[in-house]
Amino acid sequence: QPAPVGQQQGQQKAQQQLAQEVDLSTGGAAWSYGQSAAPSTSPHAAWYKALHGSWIGNSGTWPAGMTEFSLKFTVGAPDRASFELLYSVDNELKSATLNGKALDIGKSAGFSELGGSMVIKAPQGAGLFVNGENTLQVEILNAGGSPSPLGFYASGMLKISGAAGQAGGADGGRGVVGGGAGGQPAPVGQQQGQQKAQQQLAQEVDLSTGG
Repeated sequence: QPAPVGQQQGQQKAQQQLAQEVDLSTGGAAWSYGQSAAPSTSPHAAWYKALHGSWIGNSGTWPAGMTEFSLKFTVGAPDRASFELLYSVDNELKSATLNGKALDIGKSAGFSELGGSMVIKAPQGAGLFVNGENTLQVEILNAGGSPSPLGFYASGMLKISGAAGQAGGADGGRGVVGGGAGGQPAPVGQQQGQQKAQQQLAQEVDLSTGG
């Protein structure tokens, strides 16, 4: 049976009130290199052409060896947080950690494509996130014995998932409780619709490089 109008309106209202997205792209958000902001760079001619945000590093020359970039972001529900961060890299992503814990980084496959085997994963329920400030760190290898281009680009969202719940009781959600408009009781279906939408709605935070 179709959901009661009050329930549908409650879901829509809760979605409008709770939905939020925060862009954490490299090149636009607070990615860091040491104590300074990570430098944005125009892409090398051979690099993946980012449609959102920008690469960080230097498409001209960068010292050979290991380089670390980091990103700090806040989480209010660590037990329900997760992300998958697609990336492209020159030369190779050697490791990624979240709050000091190693993440699955897939396998570096070059700098001309995005994603595929190149995904940094922080799954929900793995004990990776903490309440409050979280720190994501990536280590990039610039191969060779002399300066050369180095770049890192990533795209993804931090998601805070809601618990799935069932709206409506044995009466099909048509009972009434509490105060409604004009002093009339609000339909149970409307209240349950708001509660269900609040539980299920995912809050998303963009972890892409460059936004």
